[in-house]
Amino acid sequence: VRVMLEENFASLDSNKDGLITKDEYAGRHIRLFTAIDTDQDQRMSPAEVLSHTKNQGLLHMTAYQ
Repeated sequence: VRVMLEENFASLDSNKDGLITKDEYAGRHIRLFTAIDTDQDQRMSPAEVLSHTKNQGLLHMTAYQ
């Protein structure tokens, strides 16, 4: 668990300064939102979330990279 936490933290810390800024955090989540919102209407429907989950496995696997 500790290794997973450290790896996830490191992946969010895009400038590698050992801290996660609001912009670093938000940017990652905006990319996830965009990946799920396939019709680009700026809203996620349950169907889009389900489709993303089915196609990508865990929500964070693709969009967070």
